[in-house]
Amino acid sequence: MILISRLFIVILILISANPHFSYNDDYLIFFAILGSFIAFAIDSQKKINFKAISFALFFISFEILHNLVYDFYPRTILRIILHFLIAYSVVKISGKYFIDNYIKIIKYFALISLFFYVLIFFEPVKYSLISIAELFPVKEDYRLYSTPTIIFYTFDSSAFTNFPRNAGFAWEAGGFVSFLLPALFFKLMRNYATTNRFYFDNDAIIILVAIITTFSTAGFIALIICFLVFSISKISLKTLARSIVLVGVVVVIFINAPFLKDKINKEIYYGIIEQRNNRLGSFLLDLPMIKEKPLLGWSRKIENQFGISDESTRVDLVSYYHRPNGISRMLVAYGFIFFIGYFFLYYKGVKIYAETLNINKNKAMIFGIVFVIIILTISFAQLLFDKVFFKSLLFLYPVILSMRNELFQNINNRRIIT
Repeated sequence: MILISRLFIVILILISANPHFSYNDDYLIFFAILGSFIAFAIDSQKKINFKAISFALFFISFEILHNLVYDFYPRTILRIILHFLIAYSVVKISGKYFIDNYIKIIKYFALISLFFYVLIFFEPVKYSLISIAELFPVKEDYRLYSTPTIIFYTFDSSAFTNFPRNAGFAWEAGGFVSFLLPALFFKLMRNYATTNRFYFDNDAIIILVAIITTFSTAGFIALIICFLVFSISKISLKTLARSIVLVGVVVVIFINAPFLKDKINKEIYYGIIEQRNNRLGSFLLDLPMIKEKPLLGWSRKIENQFGISDESTRVDLVSYYHRPNGISRMLVAYGFIFFIGYFFLYYKGVKIYAETLNINKNKAMIFGIVFVIIILTISFAQLLFDKVFFKSLLFLYPVILSMRNELFQNINNRRIIT
């Protein structure tokens, strides 16, 4: 069962992030059906998880409502349903070991990425690998651009510059770090639960090195938040001194690293002064739309958001109206009710997982809140919430809660029998 669980988590990750898998709906349809069949088969009691179903229906209802109010797009609804189906199935198959298996898989993905990241510095080797990528066709994005991939490593645009970034299995380096950081957070939380202190074991170090090679601004900011939380999780002179040193190192990196300081300065300038649709600019440009329909949003369709009707110019308009800020995009599409429900379930899922590690409730609450902050930080620069993996995190709470209740019920039944 561990092997099946890990295999489906690998599939879940690739369907979410890899350019070859994520743009091919055949993979989504096949594995959603297969995953749901296996999830049902392994459930000996065949109990329906009404909480999980009600949460999925809550989010799907927004899509149905938008289709009733605006134009009807059955393909979009079907795709969303398949997303939730495979997301729930994979968490159901793995149960409380979903996070543990995810950490292991990401560690191996990180190792593989570091191996290929070194190889791309050698031009002949890099182009030999890119020729292999032709075996795995990918679709062009809104810019009519595609990223060659050999499944476990993707050659994003930076691979052809003097400053390559590690994109791993994802569509770009920023996408890769979006999967690395949750794994590192969960690993450090497990280490804390085991030893009641903040430390890096071999798995955490491998993931950390992979994060550094992405050179992602949002990733580094989220990493700093992660470090600070775990550094002060147990107050003492030692942890205080370590936190001061860590902040000092971070300040030095910020001052000297162009990908952090210069990029943030450019984001602020282009976003506020020139009002371009970069990360910050996208948020500012989306604000009027959020204010106009704050509760239920405008739907996912840019036709509804921007009044586009001419299909012949749609590609150009998608490029013009592309907004890479995941937070504001979710708020524009679905509104605050959807947004709050989404992140509340993230919080509840991490909190209940922390409690299964015997972390006390107060600290489990803190870990849940910090995880939400980390995901929000990453999503400020990435459109994460259309990815099926990030929907799977919504089911941590109902699945782990159901397993915990069954365990308590079995214990009580044994007491009654004895």
